[in-house]
Amino acid sequence: MNYVKKSLLAGTFIVSTGLVATMLGVGPYPVYGASVEDNIVKLKETNSCPGCDLRGADLSYALLNDADLSGANLTGANLEGAYLDTANLSDADLGGANLEGADLTNASVKGANFVGAKGLTPEQVKELKKGGAKVD
Repeated sequence: MNYVKKSLLAGTFIVSTGLVATMLGVGPYPVYGASVEDNIVKLKETNSCPGCDLRGADLSYALLNDADLSGANLTGANLEGAYLDTANLSDADLGGANLEGADLTNASVKGANFVGAKGLTPEQVKELKKGGAKVD
């Protein structure tokens, strides 16, 4: 009986912790730095910035091969000529981003938003849709 009580208590704690996190807007991705600039530094140093705020960031011609940008906010970012091949962009928001000449070969894009992104080739649009991204 004591085991059942402890199990129920642990389950209640786990569920309530998740509900509080959801209500506070804390997502499953850690947020690095206090500003976009701090997050750019973190990304360039570690090649990883899941859940980061990178809105409007200038990442043109950045070497982001294999980068973890899952859940990142890249709306309006300049990714012209960026190397994003094999990057993890799952659940990232790239709405309105400039992707002219960007390499997205084998990038993970499931759940990513590319609506309004500029510079995508018809072949890239096809591959993004095939990978589970939202594209217009």
